[in-house]
Amino acid sequence: KRIVYDECHVPLNAEIFITPFHDLEARASVWDQCGGWWFFNNSSGATPLSMPLSVIRRYYGDAVMFYFAWMGNYQKWLLCGPAFVGLALFLMNWIMGLNNDTNPLVPFFSIFVMLWAIFFVKMWDRQEHHLSVEYNLNHAETEGEVRKKYWGTMRNSPITGKPEVHYSSWKRALKQPVSWAITFAFLGFSLFVQVCSLNLQGYMNSKKHERFEIDFFDQFSRTGRIFDPEGDYAMVPVVLHSIAVLFLNSLYMRLAEFLTIWENYRLRSEHEVSLTQKRVFFEFIDCFVALFYVAFYRLDLQLLRQELISLFAVDQARRLLLESVIPFLWGYGKRKLVERKLQQQR
Repeated sequence: KRIVYDECHVPLNAEIFITPFHDLEARASVWDQCGGWWFFNNSSGATPLSMPLSVIRRYYGDAVMFYFAWMGNYQKWLLCGPAFVGLALFLMNWIMGLNNDTNPLVPFFSIFVMLWAIFFVKMWDRQEHHLSVEYNLNHAETEGEVRKKYWGTMRNSPITGKPEVHYSSWKRALKQPVSWAITFAFLGFSLFVQVCSLNLQGYMNSKKHERFEIDFFDQFSRTGRIFDPEGDYAMVPVVLHSIAVLFLNSLYMRLAEFLTIWENYRLRSEHEVSLTQKRVFFEFIDCFVALFYVAFYRLDLQLLRQELISLFAVDQARRLLLESVIPFLWGYGKRKLVERKLQQQR
């Protein structure tokens, strides 16, 4: 008989807050204590670099609290180094008529950013452990937490002698190659989409790269056509590329979750490790294969720089639209609709 493990273990030392998300007064209080619209003109003293983490945690939970803690720490570290050094290099290029190819300090700046990133990760790790201890989250029960929906057959534990849900490891070992085979198949489809995107951007229209040329897509990037690299719509393929990467990543995220649940790991930590391995492997190749192609196959640094700037700008615009503008407009519209219904009821 198939048994599903569905217990919820809560450590005795854990703090539990139950706050309804529709509590408008509580949410407005959190908003005010976080500074509202004007961070530097409020009585709470909150700034983007120093948010009231305890207030955020009490209403939104631990995960959101860690997000704001990470963002504040990240912005502080940016201001401590790369922001000012990068601005100095930009002003140096502008005043002296240099560029990134002719400025002799650019390689040293790259080394500096690499070292800065290493120290930032190490210091954030310390900060994360500090917050875990401060908010009593550093409990050992999490490591051995049995995953909800873990299923199997009942047996007596060979260690404790008590009944437990058991799933044979050899069954999971047979499922893992199947999961990775499906991942590689989906990755092959992703690479085909990437090749089509590179054709739209005009990267395949030379004899050296004709093995990857798809005439149906490449024709649109030729001189005088709609996606001519020198034309007005040259950024459209870059936008389409960013959208395709986002769509494929979100699609595979659901597929990876399904496959990992199907493998049926007992511990939550094992489940998360397997899921992370799949997603990192797929998303790393899906996001960076075009850049690797330009950098190591075409060996075109100017084109690589242009591609990086374009993808970064488009991705920032996409994030701003999807994570800020659309949720704000959606929430504003729903709030107005509720207010209108309340007025009609009165």
